Amino acid sequence: MGIIDWLFGSNGDVEKKTEESLSHNDSLTDPATDEEKKYKEHKWEDVFEPIKFVNQKGKILCTSCANPIGGFIVTSNLVSLQDELYVTDNDNQAINLDFKGVCLALYPPRPCAAVRNFGQWMNVSQTHINDNKALLVKSTIQCLAGGAEVRIIDSGQRTTISNIKPRLQRNR
Repeated sequence: MGIIDWLFGSNGDVEKKTEESLSHNDSLTDPATDEEKKYKEHKWEDVFEPIKFVNQKGKILCTSCANPIGGFIVTSNLVSLQDELYVTDNDNQAINLDFKGVCLALYPPRPCAAVRNFGQWMNVSQTHINDNKALLVKSTIQCLAGGAEVRIIDSGQRTTISNIKPRLQRNR
């Protein structure tokens, strides 16, 4: 027996194992479908995400922008959520919603920073932060320049595990 046979087995063994595995598997499935199923089974979804408060690390989406994902620059308050400022309905000016790109809804396309203009936030929380209402992930705002509805795609909140104490084992 050579080193290769010792490490990997002989070819006869590999063929026999392959035939056995095929005979036990009555229906062969598409590997991509299996991968998708595994991904869906292991993907964790936070059912409370739409009603989470938003902090300045949150992300927004404008489908009219060439670089569609933007962020917040909070100017309405100094109250923190997870060491980041809360975003409120008063953060609706061009300076507060930061997109880097050009507006594709306009012809010719122009930089978002030069043309963006927003209405009022909709679907906001009833929680007040310094006389303003806190934003939720489900909150939206209309861009008056390009006509797109800007929506929040990430609250900016993060869950981290720290200082986990080891479980004490009892002597039996």
